Amino acid sequence: METDPSGRGQTMKHLLLLFLILGTAAPVFADEYPHLFLGNPSNATEDKAKKENFLLKKEFFALSYNDTRREANWVSWRTTKEDTIDKGDGGRKRTFSVDTSLPSAFYHVTHKDYAGFGFDRGHLCPHSDRVSSREASYSTFVTTNIIPQTSDLNQKCWNTLEVYARDQVKKHANRRLYTIAGPAGKGGGPKDEPVEGIGLAGKIVVPAKCWKIIVIVDGDDDPDKDLEKIDDKTRVIAAIFPNETGLGLAWAKYRTSVAEVEKLTGLTFFDRVPEKVRKVLRETVDNVKIPAPKKASSED
Repeated sequence: METDPSGRGQTMKHLLLLFLILGTAAPVFADEYPHLFLGNPSNATEDKAKKENFLLKKEFFALSYNDTRREANWVSWRTTKEDTIDKGDGGRKRTFSVDTSLPSAFYHVTHKDYAGFGFDRGHLCPHSDRVSSREASYSTFVTTNIIPQTSDLNQKCWNTLEVYARDQVKKHANRRLYTIAGPAGKGGGPKDEPVEGIGLAGKIVVPAKCWKIIVIVDGDDDPDKDLEKIDDKTRVIAAIFPNETGLGLAWAKYRTSVAEVEKLTGLTFFDRVPEKVRKVLRETVDNVKIPAPKKASSED
């Protein structure tokens, strides 16, 4: 029987044990990723061959990218009070950057692809939900996080819902928002002249509608337990907006059920929520009285 005076055998055993520990810890870390906390609506993966449903798990939000539409299928993110506090360096960028985290085989939309077509570069995860640092703020100014929206939608009712949602966390220290937003259909703009695509090749789809789902969770300081706190009384705001001109500031009239958003998009929401709770949440239409917005904010 040979001996191992160098201690290499023990070292290898320790390394193997460490590997096993880290291996078992990885799924826990994945579950705690905050921006897919309630589920993955399209079962997006990081498989580069799945170009119409490619998952990007970013530090400040997650998204499913569709290379055919040249925009996200959905963007998902968590917002806390801390995320909305500008400490002095959470400023806006003037232009949108190409998202270099997309695989090289994908088309990389540029800021100029939107120029001259009459549509806003509409944030999905808004800048003002990410002003805690310059890095967080600038992370939202990538072309995978925007869709073509009419200025009336982007700057009016879409924006006033964003402002209303942020107020829910700004005024409640231990409240968190879980938001999912995205486009649907094709053909937006003036009703009599809808536009189906923009960009240098006309392949960035102009959605006919834009939708948003917001889950409001109250509780203590431990966000990792938020899934346990969600029950059939949890407030959920779902809205579907037409991507048209002539829209006003009031967003509440566009409220609907999560089930209607699922019907519109083919997505499945809240797949990590117990089925009994999910069934109630997806059928309920929010009816909290909303004060009439006085004016649109410049925040997004």
